[in-house]
Amino acid sequence: MFHVATVHWETDRWVDVQLGYLERHLGAPYRVYAYLDGAAAAHAERFQLVLGGEKLTHAEKLNTLADRIAGQADPGDVLVFVDGDAFPVARLAEPVARMLAERPLAAVRRAENLGSPQPHPCFCATTVGFWQEIGGDWSEGHRWQSTTGVWETDVGANLLRTLEQRGIGWTPLLRSNRRDLHPLLFGVYGDLVYHHGAGFRAPLTRADRRWVQERVERMEGNERQLSYKRRKLREERAAENARLDAEIYERLRTDDDFWRKLFY
Repeated sequence: MFHVATVHWETDRWVDVQLGYLERHLGAPYRVYAYLDGAAAAHAERFQLVLGGEKLTHAEKLNTLADRIAGQADPGDVLVFVDGDAFPVARLAEPVARMLAERPLAAVRRAENLGSPQPHPCFCATTVGFWQEIGGDWSEGHRWQSTTGVWETDVGANLLRTLEQRGIGWTPLLRSNRRDLHPLLFGVYGDLVYHHGAGFRAPLTRADRRWVQERVERMEGNERQLSYKRRKLREERAAENARLDAEIYERLRTDDDFWRKLFY
């Protein structure tokens, strides 16, 4: 049995999409448990268990769902964490079984995000028993040095620390796009899972801000002029990301093979 934990915040635009792709591609008996806020809460009857209403961080929502799942699942059952704007695009059950036979946890690693080393909850698979055994925790806290030399933390940081301290290896699913429409958004990982990225927030990422800053640093002008140019570049970048967001969203809603046509 697969137990899928997901979070939908404010908008309900991803509920139909995610549930549809899970039904088509998971390939094993499963239940979906969700933390729903805002408009998404209207879809509570479509999930096996629904939580919501508290002001929790993304990590806290996932941790809470995992605790509730553990209370009704067998230790050997598969526990899957998946962001609300992420879903399988290929048969999932058999690859997950193979990966977990080799190492007890498999997850997306967004190496393209300034070298982020940690398991990311846009997709992670393990067993209920292993998650309980290690006291699984998606919280931030543990830090690493990014490819720019800055010390960072992010969701999944403490999970990485736990795995490292215990000497436990895990299987990273890396970005497998052959064509990138954006350096961080709209990613396929391990030819198995799609993560739209920024599905629940403004589509301006850290990678975009860095792109803007690098260009501003090469420009001439006084502080006021450079500030104006920075703002305009950010607006243009956000508008382009929003255009891609809308275009890809419409494609993925109607074409199960969208990812191969766009990124491969």
